[in-house]
Amino acid sequence: MKPRQVVIHVHLSDAAISRDEAGTAHVEETRSILSTEQVREWCANTDTAVTIKPVIDLDAHHHTDAYAVPDRLTEQARLAQPVCAFPWCERPARRCDTDHVAAHGDGGPTCSCNLAPLCRRHHRA
Repeated sequence: MKPRQVVIHVHLSDAAISRDEAGTAHVEETRSILSTEQVREWCANTDTAVTIKPVIDLDAHHHTDAYAVPDRLTEQARLAQPVCAFPWCERPARRCDTDHVAAHGDGGPTCSCNLAPLCRRHHRA
């Protein structure tokens, strides 16, 4: 029987790099703060598949000529704005579409400075 697949987005502190120091981890979409020891235990479980993604510089400017938003730009937009960009909407960015602020059809570029998360309701509006 295959183990259940679970995706958890964890952000580790600098101290998490060293096993000699205690550090903390933040789990997205919760208020949970975990110890790095707990994250290490999860990763050491042989039934767990761990994917490590590189650090994304939120100040870096990325651009593509395509309309479709690459995964790296989507992730950068979600990290820079963790909730829907529509005023007072609190839907987590991970559950949102990545939208062009200035419409691509009107010449808006697909780049870091022109993308924002919008929940499906506000995206369609």
